[in-house]
Amino acid sequence: MKFALLAAVALACVAPAAPAAAASRPFGMTPERIIAWSDANKDGVVTKDEVRRWPRGSFDRADADKDGKVTLDELKADWAIQYPKK
Repeated sequence: MKFALLAAVALACVAPAAPAAAASRPFGMTPERIIAWSDANKDGVVTKDEVRRWPRGSFDRADADKDGKVTLDELKADWAIQYPKK
């Protein structure tokens, strides 16, 4: 339960926002941690069934090739836009 709450709060911070407003990554989270925590069957990708607690629209935004799965590379690319390095 604690994990689900932490993941939900952390992922709420990746909701669509203007990239300029995104100063730093939420709570020290990384795409690697999000994939590891969200990937219930540990197959290396996250499906919509595994991310019921992700903020609305964040899965679809991160799923760049629209195959119904978010890979680590896709999430990293999405985060590069949401949280650009200074």
